[in-house]
Amino acid sequence: MKTDNQQKCSTWQTISHYIAIAEVRLALQAAIAAALAVLAYQFFGIKNGYWVLVTVLVVMQANIGSSIKRAGQRILGTFLGAVFSVLLFHYVTTNVIILSYLFLICLFLQFAIPLWRYTAIAFFVTISVLVGLELLIITAMGSTNTTSNFIAVRLADTCIGISIGVLVSLFVFPNRAGRALRNSIANGLRATDCYFQAIATYYLVTENQSQDDNIELLKQPLIQTLQENRTYLSQHKFENMWRKTDNYSLYQLLLMEERLLELLTFMASYAEFHCQESCKTCFDVKVKEIVAEISDVLHKIATAVETRSDFPKIDALYDTTNELLRAIEQESQQLENTPTKAIVHLTSFLYDIQDMLTCLQRPALP
Repeated sequence: MKTDNQQKCSTWQTISHYIAIAEVRLALQAAIAAALAVLAYQFFGIKNGYWVLVTVLVVMQANIGSSIKRAGQRILGTFLGAVFSVLLFHYVTTNVIILSYLFLICLFLQFAIPLWRYTAIAFFVTISVLVGLELLIITAMGSTNTTSNFIAVRLADTCIGISIGVLVSLFVFPNRAGRALRNSIANGLRATDCYFQAIATYYLVTENQSQDDNIELLKQPLIQTLQENRTYLSQHKFENMWRKTDNYSLYQLLLMEERLLELLTFMASYAEFHCQESCKTCFDVKVKEIVAEISDVLHKIATAVETRSDFPKIDALYDTTNELLRAIEQESQQLENTPTKAIVHLTSFLYDIQDMLTCLQRPALP
C-alpha cells in the first residue's frame, strides 16, 4: 500500500507530466489568460470587452517568443488599420456603396492571406470591423464619422489583451523557444547521423542492395527538422532581443547543420552514380570504425546541445575529430585503390563537425 506522501508525489508527477506536454500547457495558459480577460472586463467595466478576450486568445502561442511576435504583429496591424480607417472616414469617403465594397474586399483578404503574415491579417480585420460599424451606424442612424470612439476603444482593448497574453506566457508554465530550438537542433544532428550512416553503408557494404532506396527516405526527416529550426530561431530572437551572442551561436549551429545536409546530399549523389563494387570493397574494418566514431561524435554533440551540459567535453571531442582525420589520412595512404572522393567526403564532413564544435566552445547556449 502506498503512503499518503507517496500518493501525493505520484499524483504530482502525473500532473507535471501532462503539463510538460506542449498542447496541454498551451491550453492551460489560454484558459487562465481568458479567465483574466473576463475578470478585467467585469471588474473594470471595459467597453466592448470581448475584443480583449479575442486578442488574448490570438496572442497565446506555443512559446514565449511566438507569443511576443504575435503580440507585436497584432498591435501593429490594429494600429495601421485604425489609422487607415480614420483617414478614410474623415478625408476620403463615407459613401455606403464604396464602404460596402471595401468591407467585402477586406473580409476576403483577411481569410486569403496566409497565417504567417498576421500583421496584414490584423490590418484587414481592423478595417473590416470599423467599416462594418460605420455602415451599421450610417444605415441605422443616418450619421457619419461616429466611429472615432470605437477606434480608440479597439486600440485600448487590444493593448489590454496583448498585455494579459504576454504576461501569462512569461509567468504561467512558461515555455521558451530557445529550448525548442535546442531540441530541434539536437534532433537534426541525430537525423544527420542516420542519413550519414545510410550513405556510409552504401559506400562500404556490397551486399546491401536495398540501402539505396532508404537513403532518400532518411533525408526527409532531416529536411523537416531544418525547416523547424528556422521557425524556432525566428521565435527565439523575440525572446532574446537583448542577447545577440546567443542568437548568433544558435544561428551558426543552424547554418552548420544545413551545410552538413548539403555535403551529405552530394555524397549520396556521388555514391549512387560513381561508387562501383570494386570501390566499396577496398574499404577495410578501420574505415568502418572511423565512420562509427563519427556517429558517436554526432550523438555527443546532440546531447550537449539538448541538455546544455558536457560543454567541457567539447575539447575532447575536438581532439577526437583530429585523431579521426589523421586515421583517414593514414588509411588513404595504405589502400592502393582508395576511392579518393569518398575519403575527401569523409574529411570534409569532419571539418564541418569541427566548425560546429568551435561554435559550441563560444558562449553557452540559452
